[in-house]
Amino acid sequence: FSSKGTTWHQNTYSMNGVVTTDPAATGATMYYFDYDSFEEVQVSTGSHAAEIGTPGVYLNVVIKSGGDTYQGGASYYYENENFSSYNIDQELTDQGVTRGSSINLFSDFNAQLGGPIVKDKLRFYTSWRDWRIHRNVVNFPLGEDTDIFSGLGSVTYQINERNQVTGLFTRQTYLKPRRGTENGFFVPST
Repeated sequence: FSSKGTTWHQNTYSMNGVVTTDPAATGATMYYFDYDSFEEVQVSTGSHAAEIGTPGVYLNVVIKSGGDTYQGGASYYYENENFSSYNIDQELTDQGVTRGSSINLFSDFNAQLGGPIVKDKLRFYTSWRDWRIHRNVVNFPLGEDTDIFSGLGSVTYQINERNQVTGLFTRQTYLKPRRGTENGFFVPST
């Protein structure tokens, strides 16, 4: 996304105010966000604070911190090849297309839990996510699979009514063994 004549390459992404923009791919974030963990989202399209060094869109996500009652939840989204149509017609077959591009599997599971450790003083929040997207690539015999596993945990200490300290840990595993198949970069062995 972009705004006011800037390009997406100029965007800045943050989590709890800490910049997560990938220095190797300016305008992209270093990891995939766990949307169910968001407490708040802040978007700025211009006139940024002085610490934002680029003119593009600034996106900051604030992670949940738990509360004074225990709460949790889970969600699961699923799609497979039975939800897609086979769209190879005779004209494409005549051109040598043997396999279309479609989703073989879309799976997204999330579970989260948060609550007090010490009421009104110390809280925790944690979230786990398992994303899987497996898709066909036109005329390629193997699928292009993406599997992402992430975990996030935070502990918040309420110093006084107006001040708190939060510790946040997150880890993500991104597996995409056949990246680039749609561009011909991966050739299957026979």
